[in-house]
Amino acid sequence: MTIRFFISLIRIDHPKFISHGIIGSENWIFHTELTWLYVESSSSIGTWFWSEKLGWGWSRKDLWPYIWKNSPEGWVYFFGNQDGTLTFWDYSNSEFLRL
Repeated sequence: MTIRFFISLIRIDHPKFISHGIIGSENWIFHTELTWLYVESSSSIGTWFWSEKLGWGWSRKDLWPYIWKNSPEGWVYFFGNQDGTLTFWDYSNSEFLRL
């Protein structure tokens, strides 16, 4: 149930949402731009997930592509994956973050 909610979170209501994801095992999913994500918890109030490049993040359907980044704390805006590099706008530092 958790993974199905997260997949629906990443695919609706925004042009940057991806139209598909692949369910891995247990709480792992493959997002076509963020790559492998571990989904810790998911509900109508949001989803916590872990990415190897970003670390822990949180978002929800009405905030996407804004992501709360856990460390260092702050909001980022996800622009997408270009040739394996994830590009964000980091509001805390007022600069692009490329991972």
